[in-house]
Amino acid sequence: MNDPDDVVDMNEPDDYRFRAVAELEELNERLDALNEFLRTEKFESLTDEKKGALESQRHHMSSYATVLCERIAAF
Repeated sequence: MNDPDDVVDMNEPDDYRFRAVAELEELNERLDALNEFLRTEKFESLTDEKKGALESQRHHMSSYATVLCERIAAF
């Protein structure tokens, strides 16, 4: 997972920086929940099309988290 604490000092919050960190934290929570769901029997019972869509979503969410980390690190 991408940890916002690794790339920003929250003791000096700028408004845009704070929003980006908050967005990353929320995204990581949702990504954790999705990853957990992908390990369940319920996921395994889905059609291949639905499983593929969820795996694609995980990939794109992970990519988005990486981009947010890069942006935060550049602040």
